Amino acid sequence: MNQFGFPVNYSKFKVTPHQLTQIVYLTSISPRKELPEDMSRSRVADTWDGSEGAYLKLHNCRPPPIFIPLIILAETVVFMCYTVAASKDNNPYNDVTAFSGNPNSSSLTYYPEKRHEVWRFVTYILIHKGYFHLIVNVLGQVSLGCLLEAAHKYWRVGIVFLGGAIGIIGDGILIIYDKLISENPLHISVAGHIGGFVIGFLLGVIVLQTGKMERWLKILTWGCVVLLTILVLMSVTFLSICGRSGWCPPIKLD
Repeated sequence: MNQFGFPVNYSKFKVTPHQLTQIVYLTSISPRKELPEDMSRSRVADTWDGSEGAYLKLHNCRPPPIFIPLIILAETVVFMCYTVAASKDNNPYNDVTAFSGNPNSSSLTYYPEKRHEVWRFVTYILIHKGYFHLIVNVLGQVSLGCLLEAAHKYWRVGIVFLGGAIGIIGDGILIIYDKLISENPLHISVAGHIGGFVIGFLLGVIVLQTGKMERWLKILTWGCVVLLTILVLMSVTFLSICGRSGWCPPIKLD
């Protein structure tokens, strides 16, 4: 037992996942305080091979998470603003509840017919349909986003986060489906979420890399780069042609 109250294997110098979490936490809240030699992050990382040791060395919370907390703050402020505005319009159907309250008239909301207003491709991430939607998103961002940012820093996480937001271009596929196949228009948020997941996943593989890359990982990364480039170019080309021809009909927003 050491002074922190849990056992350390001095012979093999290995730690459990729980101990590893405490190492990261202790060194992040007190960076100037020297930990015992057996609990040093760099010493423990040196006992790990490959990407595990490299990841532990990166996970130093310096600087602490900045991007994700700012996004959460912006989402909360925007939500509060249109909640107050909806409560003053004398229309009870516009009031924000647990599962309703989407400000369709907002200049932040994405509309296919207003795709020339390019900021809407990103600012729609600040819009939430009801406070349950907001709470779930915030919990996910805190539990996953902040941990990723502590290791990969704000600029990498920012690229993945904002790049995933551009996944709203997936509505181009939805437009084709609605125009040629479906009799009942779908909600654009379905395509937006699927597109965001695909774009975010591909960007994560490309951007969130640590340590020396093995050959198979290099092949996978370049494959993701090619696939991402093809998807983005196809979607942008379609949206450009669609917007000029006036062929795309308005799509019902969720």
